[in-house]
Amino acid sequence: MIIHRLLRSVVLSCCLFLPMLTIRAQDNNALETTLDTYLSGFPADYFSGSVLIVQDGEVVLRDAYGMANATTPFTSDTVVDAGSIGKQFTAAAVIQLQSQGLLSVQDTVGSFFPDAPEDTAAITVEQLLTHTSGLTEHSDGDLIPMTRDEALMRLFALDLAFAPGTRYEYSNAGYTLLAIIVEQVSGQTFTDYLHDNLFQPAGLTDTGYYGEAQWDDDVVANGYFNGEDQGNPAAWPGPYWGLLGNGGVLTTVDDLYRWWEALRAGDVIASDAAAELFVPRVPEETDADVFYGYGWSIEETDSGQRIGHNGGGIGGNSIISAFPDSDLLIIILGNRIVYRDVLGLPCHVELPADEIAGQLVENLRTGDFSVMPSKTLTICGG
Repeated sequence: MIIHRLLRSVVLSCCLFLPMLTIRAQDNNALETTLDTYLSGFPADYFSGSVLIVQDGEVVLRDAYGMANATTPFTSDTVVDAGSIGKQFTAAAVIQLQSQGLLSVQDTVGSFFPDAPEDTAAITVEQLLTHTSGLTEHSDGDLIPMTRDEALMRLFALDLAFAPGTRYEYSNAGYTLLAIIVEQVSGQTFTDYLHDNLFQPAGLTDTGYYGEAQWDDDVVANGYFNGEDQGNPAAWPGPYWGLLGNGGVLTTVDDLYRWWEALRAGDVIASDAAAELFVPRVPEETDADVFYGYGWSIEETDSGQRIGHNGGGIGGNSIISAFPDSDLLIIILGNRIVYRDVLGLPCHVELPADEIAGQLVENLRTGDFSVMPSKTLTICGG
């Protein structure tokens, strides 16, 4: 999503990527009580959402806090707009198609679309996956009507910001183009392909997109952007092609847990193919130890590897953060986010899910739950 691109450089300086050590041993019931007390202490206008923490295959905490909308409390079953966490599904679709011999990450855009401009035609699928394509934004907003053909026309009209493969710059447009390639190769609509080949096989019963009939019987959390109610994502128009491929997935903490386990077990994509998603390929910043793989961020720490992704937009802020070496998984789906800028530069940013997840890792390591998360960025007040 557009706001996610703007937040990437800010997030990297936050407490999001803390080294992970084994959770301090203590009685599970006592730990659950401690975590619940900690998470219940946040102001209602800062965090509302669902939280799932799993250690060594055991659920340590599964709970929810605050309000899904003006009248309905959050529960662990509440559906939330996960924003750019959806990129991992796009990447998984591409790798699944590669494992079937239907495409290769070394294929160029021109091999799918012979009419593509020369510079865009030379971009590889891998460069789209790793945000090294040079493509800039192709849409002014997620909810603006745009057909697939209009999106492709806009993508092909873009001037590349840099030569493909020469550097990293987070690109929603690149993931939209990947979704179009998935349609081109599979012969299905992008959303149908994900439902049939990823969501259903992985047992994701509460995962999908805006406007789908499946939400009729579910509670879907309203989004709150800078404190303003953005309405219910299930009723938002679209999903349009400014968003498809790079965001727009509605889901629950349980479904994201099932998804992570399905990837690890090779249930949806063969394990050797799924492992390609988590290979650290390009640094996200020149001075950072955080790398991007295929739809996932990867950080090497002294204590092992962290694999994850966040999402941010008018639907809120969410994160999935896994530490395979210590078998810890933290999933937080929240419906609140603050992003205020001055002259286009961020000056007040609150990413509650990111901030809480990052601090929880340190608190679990030390056993000290007196430390509260720091705001991502506060320069202009708020």
